[in-house]
Order: sequence, then structure tokens, then C-alpha cells
Amino acid sequence: MNIPEALRAICSTHEGYCWFCDSKLPAAESAIAEGWDVQRVAGDRVASIILVCPACLRKKAKRKRVSAPPLPARIQFDLLRTRTPRGRVLPAGRA
Repeated sequence: MNIPEALRAICSTHEGYCWFCDSKLPAAESAIAEGWDVQRVAGDRVASIILVCPACLRKKAKRKRVSAPPLPARIQFDLLRTRTPRGRVLPAGRA
């Protein structure tokens, strides 16, 4: 989908709001410059499109980063042992 072209078409109707926060869609060139997005949502019978403002896009991206799975708790670093290139284990301080 060509986002700038879709924004121009939607802005020409002088209607349009962010799907998440109901912010009013600005004029076409402002919407493109600010970073508004047009997303396709698959429905049961037909596909729909939604408008997403830049603030909601940032919030959505931030939630994805925060919700990344944590590292396994079993990961531990053994600081008292050093492995040589051949796999031998030396006591600390003898590397």
C-alpha cells in the first residue's frame, strides 16, 4: 500500500481520526510529514484500513520493546574459571 497516496485520498474527504486516540487527521502534506500511518486490518468478510497517529505509533513500538521476553534465569557467568582455547579450565588469575 502506498501510504502517502492513501493519506492524500483520505485527507481529501476532510475526515479521518486516529484509530486509537481519536486525534483528527491533519491536511495531507502535514500528515505525511508528521508520520501518520495507514494500516490494513483483515476482517471476516472485507479488509479495513485504520489511521494511526505518530504518537500512538511510538507508544505501540515502545510496548513491543518493553514486552520482549526476559533472558532465562539459568544464565550464569562463571567468573572464577577461565577456559583456554583447547577447553581446559584454569583457576582464576592464571589465564
